[in-house]
Amino acid sequence: MGKSTTKKGGIGPRRSYPLNSFLKCPICQKSMKGTRVVAKRKSGDKKVYDYYQCLGYLNGGIESCYPNLIPALEIELEVYKVLQNFLNQPTIVKDVFSRINEPSSKQKENMVLLNTVKLQLERLIKKKKKLLFHFEEGLVSSEDFLQEIERISEDITVVQDRIRSIEHELKRCKDATLSKVQVRNMLRNFVSLLNESNKKDMDKLFSSFLYQVEVSKEHKLKLVYLKINEYVIQVVEKKEGKQRWKIS
Repeated sequence: MGKSTTKKGGIGPRRSYPLNSFLKCPICQKSMKGTRVVAKRKSGDKKVYDYYQCLGYLNGGIESCYPNLIPALEIELEVYKVLQNFLNQPTIVKDVFSRINEPSSKQKENMVLLNTVKLQLERLIKKKKKLLFHFEEGLVSSEDFLQEIERISEDITVVQDRIRSIEHELKRCKDATLSKVQVRNMLRNFVSLLNESNKKDMDKLFSSFLYQVEVSKEHKLKLVYLKINEYVIQVVEKKEGKQRWKIS
């Protein structure tokens, strides 16, 4: 069950729920919100349980979804453990660096396109040189030469502009890549936060690095989406503390 406390009379201060908005309902995929359930005993004591509950149910009732109560402390500690395990892997810096800086499909397309457009430019330049040679040999009239040289020159200008545009986009993507030192520093900062954090600091920790948390219909932790800069890393906790992950 959720974390419970027994109070005489009042129920004490409310706790925070650091997985608010990050945790998704296993049924409808809407966000889940921390909620408190208070059970009153005949003695007058009150027992408090903290859960995460589906927002679809809270807003629309049973017609929208089920409550899907997930014990708060249990799921928070599971997510916390996944993050610790993820960052304690010895190859994490190397893998994060290589995958974050791997060219995207769009970058690869631009590289191929750049080569194609450069070949197009070479053909236009050769065509222009050939036209000049024919004109000098008297094989083309002045009128035809002027019309054709103007057309080729305009085509060359258009292609050169396109090359500059593609090269600018590729340079922008290259400038956005991270060095191994940057990746290592980011992860060290993450590890230090994990090591220094206590339960009161979970809100700040989770809001800094979490993107989304998914659970199964049996309310078991399924996927943790971690965010480092603009990169989203999907972490799957396997048996015996082993993990697999991918960057999107």
